[in-house]
Amino acid sequence: MSIVMRTALVIVAVTLVAAVPPVAYAAGQPVFGPCPPSAGPGARCGTVTVPVDRGNPAAGTIPLCFELCSHSDGSKSAVSTTGTFDDGPGASNPLFGAFWASRFRPALVDHDLLTIDHHGTGRSGAIDCPGLQHLQGDRQSAAHQCAAQLGDKANLYGSATWAGDVDDVRAALHWTTDDIFYAKLPTAMVRIAATVCDRSPSCHAGVRDPASVLTKLVHRIQEAPVRGTGYDSDGVPHDLVVDEQALLGILYNNYFADPTFLQIGEIFAAANVLDHGDATPLLRLVAESPGATHFGPADGVQSVGSDYATFCTDTISRGTTTLQWRCGSGSTRPRCALPKDASAPFSVTTWAGLIASQPVLLVPAADACADWPRPSTPLRPFPKDQMFPPGVPELILSGGLDYLDSQEEAQLTKVIPQAAFVVV
Repeated sequence: MSIVMRTALVIVAVTLVAAVPPVAYAAGQPVFGPCPPSAGPGARCGTVTVPVDRGNPAAGTIPLCFELCSHSDGSKSAVSTTGTFDDGPGASNPLFGAFWASRFRPALVDHDLLTIDHHGTGRSGAIDCPGLQHLQGDRQSAAHQCAAQLGDKANLYGSATWAGDVDDVRAALHWTTDDIFYAKLPTAMVRIAATVCDRSPSCHAGVRDPASVLTKLVHRIQEAPVRGTGYDSDGVPHDLVVDEQALLGILYNNYFADPTFLQIGEIFAAANVLDHGDATPLLRLVAESPGATHFGPADGVQSVGSDYATFCTDTISRGTTTLQWRCGSGSTRPRCALPKDASAPFSVTTWAGLIASQPVLLVPAADACADWPRPSTPLRPFPKDQMFPPGVPELILSGGLDYLDSQEEAQLTKVIPQAAFVVV
């Protein structure tokens, strides 16, 4: 079975930004042309030619693809331009343009809608690293091969480059005001599954304390994994061992299923009947939750190479290090001595193992950047020591089903003077 992973969009943050390119240069003029079939109704599509390396404009250029949906009230100018950017990173923003147009339709009476394929994504020179994109070999080797494939361009990606992309397209289209919407990607399985069950009348009717039920199931599996034959939806039998990672895989796949949370009640029912000695439902859920075999074409929805290049570039540019760097490559300290409850009720080893097996949808695993080359001059989204631009309002929306800790996200208000933080 070939499984293509799908991204999910939950949190949206709104901000008004202006990026500062590290070297002065003039972006090209927009060149309009035919739109791809995925474009929304009435969209205009084109490219803006920008330097591959903004720190060295003589190193060549790349066309950035964009899609523009103009406001429907042609009697007056647009109030502003709304740009949507689907986090991952590595996602192709224009492929989600029609989705956001349907969500923002009332606002598009007097607002334009803009989506851009950043450096290394979609139709803007998508990074295609086969080992990452098609899950060939182990993740660490695939990341190393991707860095080698990119060579001296490995550090030309990241938040600084993406901010420059937005600013170049903005300048080329002669816009001075933008509303930027960032959609981020979530997980945090037990809390989210329990919350969804509580909100579902049918699930809640049979499960009064879903978090406790899942926690009890995890502890039982930790003590004695379940072994048996599970049948998938095609009736194909699978010899299975239901351990922690298999259980986490059920929650993970249910989160990214289409439709989302379709089987949310079944895992609680499976936990209940397991207490009575029947493992059949649990085995079936595991049989129907296979791991991904590939992420589709690199110039499609997601470039995993871009995901790694962006993550590693940002990690190095911020001066932070991976767990492997902090511990040392020969360290015997397990997971840098993370607290045992860091991923409760799942063990730290299991949680880290899932991250390692799912390189794009969580974030690259902690040691993914160990072999990534360090740039001689790291690129920064803002000049060193510069705070978020004053006088710029930002609304940060945190989702109740987001994997990030909303209290930690709220700390952003300390560095963004005019930010409002709301949990939805």
